[in-house]
Amino acid sequence: MSKSNLSAAPALKPVAPTKIILKAQEVADYLGVHIATVWRAKKLGTLPAPVKITQGRIGWLLADLNKHLGIDSHNGAANTNTK
Repeated sequence: MSKSNLSAAPALKPVAPTKIILKAQEVADYLGVHIATVWRAKKLGTLPAPVKITQGRIGWLLADLNKHLGIDSHNGAANTNTK
C-alpha cells in the first residue's frame, strides 16, 4: 500500500464503552477468571444480562460490566459514590 493511500484512510473515532461488546472469553480475561466462571455467573445471575450478538452468540456490554463492578466507564476509576 502506498503512502498516499494511508493518508486517505479515515480517522478512527473512539468507541464509547456503552457500545463495546465482550465475548465470554474476553469477559473472563477482563475479570481475571476462567471462562467457566463466566458461564457459571451467567447461569446464577451474578453478571449483568448479556446481549444477543447474532443467532446463538451472546456478549456483555463493557459499560454494564463496569457498572456492575462499580467502575466509572468514563475514566476507569472505581465509583466510591454510595448514595
